[in-house]
Amino acid sequence: MILRHDERGRGRKRLTQCLRILGILLLVWLVSGVNFEELAESLSEVSRPLLFIAFFMILPHVFSKVWRWKLILENQGDCYPLKPAALAYFGGIFAGLLTPGRLGEFVRAIHFQRDCQVRLGRALFSVMMERLFDLVFLLLAAELVLFSMTEIRSGVNLALILGTMLTFLPLGLFLTPRGYNLLVKVVCGIVPRFSSWFEEGGLIHDVHTGFRSMPIWTLISSSVLTLVAYGIVFLQAYLIGLGLDLAISFLGVTSVVVLGNLVALLPISISGIGTRDAVVLVYLTRRGVAPEVALSFSFLLFFVLYLAPAVLGAIAWIVKPLSLKEVRRDAEQIRYGGLS
Repeated sequence: MILRHDERGRGRKRLTQCLRILGILLLVWLVSGVNFEELAESLSEVSRPLLFIAFFMILPHVFSKVWRWKLILENQGDCYPLKPAALAYFGGIFAGLLTPGRLGEFVRAIHFQRDCQVRLGRALFSVMMERLFDLVFLLLAAELVLFSMTEIRSGVNLALILGTMLTFLPLGLFLTPRGYNLLVKVVCGIVPRFSSWFEEGGLIHDVHTGFRSMPIWTLISSSVLTLVAYGIVFLQAYLIGLGLDLAISFLGVTSVVVLGNLVALLPISISGIGTRDAVVLVYLTRRGVAPEVALSFSFLLFFVLYLAPAVLGAIAWIVKPLSLKEVRRDAEQIRYGGLS
């Protein structure tokens, strides 16, 4: 049985690695179709002051998320001081960019588990809640953006309705006692090895219990901080656009960032490389922006929103190190239901 699990694990790992290469190949294809001299010229002419302002906005963006994480932790009765929480969060950003498996959430959870001596399931609940706030906001924003795009509006109305239902129906079922019991029966009946997730102390049990006990004030505060965090991201992107003299509004920049982040969730790239660039290129060139300027905007977005925070995360990783081998081991343990 262990051998079969190892073989399946290696097979999935190889498949994931092959899929993520597609994003790199897509980026190479996109870049091969532009004028390199004009691309370099566009990057060199970006406004340095606006780029620096966008860069320094990384700190309020990350700390708004750290604050949201601390609120969720305090709701479950845990106190995590600001300094280790910030180091764990920045270290998670670094690991999330460095590893194809996006292990940043596990890094934060393991740091919290070790610093506060709690179960890993309890630690993972907080980071899963954070991801849930981000995911729900991103899906809602993407649905609004797609609905506002007149050139595709007639063909996506039904898809938007279905997307909204698929976003909130599972969450609603998960929160109700009957829905949760139904989920337990269905999942455990289909995949018995996941039954430990739903037992007391298991990951899904902890998430379900913690979410139902979360007061409305924490939900509202976390939602507001999510809006603040995304608002800072949109402002950073807008400043980059102004630095490149993009003829596009703040709402236009918001739309392209939302769609790019949505497509980046597909497991066919590393940190959205290639897929996000394709969305930015298509969106901006349809609005009269030169391909070279569009790719310059996409590259600078990646630098400010992903690469620069990861560099700060590398410094945090040096201050507060963690073994990636242990993180991967715990991730595999969770995948097979063995969580403590």
